[in-house]
Amino acid sequence: LRIQFLEGFRSFLKILTCMQGMEEIRRQVGQHIEVDPDWEAAIAIQMQLKNILLMFQEWCACDEELLLVAYKDCHKAVMRCSTSFMSSSKTVVQLCGHTLETKSYRVSEDLVSIHLPLSRTLAGLHVRLSRLGAVSRLHEFVPFEDFQVEILVEYPLRCLVLVAQVVAEMWRRNGLSLISQVFYYQDVKCREEMYDKDIIMLQIGASLMDPNKFLLLILQRYELADAFNKTISTKDQDLIKQYNTLIEEMLQVLIYIVGERYVPGVGNVTKEEVTMREIIHLLCIEPMPHSAIAKNLPEN
Repeated sequence: LRIQFLEGFRSFLKILTCMQGMEEIRRQVGQHIEVDPDWEAAIAIQMQLKNILLMFQEWCACDEELLLVAYKDCHKAVMRCSTSFMSSSKTVVQLCGHTLETKSYRVSEDLVSIHLPLSRTLAGLHVRLSRLGAVSRLHEFVPFEDFQVEILVEYPLRCLVLVAQVVAEMWRRNGLSLISQVFYYQDVKCREEMYDKDIIMLQIGASLMDPNKFLLLILQRYELADAFNKTISTKDQDLIKQYNTLIEEMLQVLIYIVGERYVPGVGNVTKEEVTMREIIHLLCIEPMPHSAIAKNLPEN
């Protein structure tokens, strides 16, 4: 049964591999996009797959050995999808006496996609490894030198930077399709297998990387390294507002990475406690009837 499940899981990974990084977009500069691209199909697929993804992760978590093998296969799949990034040129970031050598990439100039089911599945499996206490055995299946945590956090980080740049109105010329995608990315219908998993992957990265290098990587991807180095001087109010928004969004993500512990496997909490916390947060916004609370809670 275990072998057959793994065969099915590997076949499912092939589907996720096809979806990884699909419908990439590039920021429009100068001219507004003429026709909004079709985005609904990809989001619909994501919504349909959500429960399947969660079930696969839960099934894997039923058996420690199975979970470790599934994690290894998923990690390999993510690495295979990241070959283009691994072969790209490098850049050096320096700040406050610390140096980071990382791949050259700018969300505001290069292609970016919010569809990363492989990376998010890996994050889900990692959480379940942690919950079972099997992380200590991970090196037996994925040697640390092959783990390459910087590559694992790269794509989820790009998504979060994209969201920040959309909030900062840097992508206005890309039309409503991108705004709609970002809305669903953070909406209760999709966020459990999209936004939340990206935060978890960054938490994994923060726990495994050197803290200074992790912060430098975040600054570089948010395109704020120069601003913090004070090498940018401008009186353009729009640009100042843009930088302020990006800094706010980055700090918010850092707060989530450090403080968002209400996930079984990340913090020592149960599903019931997670649900109770969600309800408390919803009721802090405004009084709600039971139907509204149920509508705003994640399905699982």
